[in-house]
Amino acid sequence: MYPTADIELDPSLPAGAEYWEPDPEEIDEYEGFGLFQDVWPITDVSVDDAIAVARKDGLLCQLVGGLARDAADFDVLAAAVETGGAGEDDEITAESLPILRPYLTGKAALEGLEAGMAGLVYALSAAGMYPAASCRGHPEPGSWSAIPVVMFAADRPHAEALQPLVESSGCGFGLDPVRPELLVINGRSVQDTLRLGHAVLDSIDFFLSLG
Repeated sequence: MYPTADIELDPSLPAGAEYWEPDPEEIDEYEGFGLFQDVWPITDVSVDDAIAVARKDGLLCQLVGGLARDAADFDVLAAAVETGGAGEDDEITAESLPILRPYLTGKAALEGLEAGMAGLVYALSAAGMYPAASCRGHPEPGSWSAIPVVMFAADRPHAEALQPLVESSGCGFGLDPVRPELLVINGRSVQDTLRLGHAVLDSIDFFLSLG
C-alpha cells in the first residue's frame, strides 16, 4: 500500500521559473542552500553512488509498501527503515516487526534522506542539478508536505531535459511562493518519484553531456 494523493499535477515547466545554479560559496557545508532547516548539501554525487541509492530506495519502498495497511502505517514503517530504529510508541504490528528487524540497524539507510525521495535526490545531483530539500509527504496535520516533493535549482538546459521525464513518470512541476527561485517536483506517491529517479539515471549520459 502506497499513500497516493488524488490531485492534478502539471508536468509543464512553470511560467516565471528561474533557471540558475548556486555558486559553490553559497552552499553551506552544514545547511545547504535555500534557508531550509535540517538539510545538508548533496552535490558532486557520482553516477555509481546515485544508482546504488536509487536501488536501495526502491527496495525499501517495496518492503514498506508491502507491509503498510494505510497512510499512517506507511509513515511509521518508512521512518523505521529510514532511521534504522523503531520506538515502543510506533505501533508496528507483530506481523511486520520480524520482517523489519534486519533493517533496524541503528543507522540511517538512505544517506539520511526519506524513502521514495533519496533515489530522486541523488539522481538529480548526479545529473548536474542542485537539490535543496525533499520530503516524502506525511499524513500528520502541520507536516511540511502531505505529498512527495523535492525542491532544487537547475539551469534551463537541465530543466528542459528533465521536463519530459517528469511528465512520463506521472510527476509535476511547481513553484513555492516562499522560495520562487527553486523549482519544485511533486508526485502523487513515492512510486512516481521513484520512477522519475530511475528515468533520470537511464538518461544520465545525456544530462552529463549538458555540462
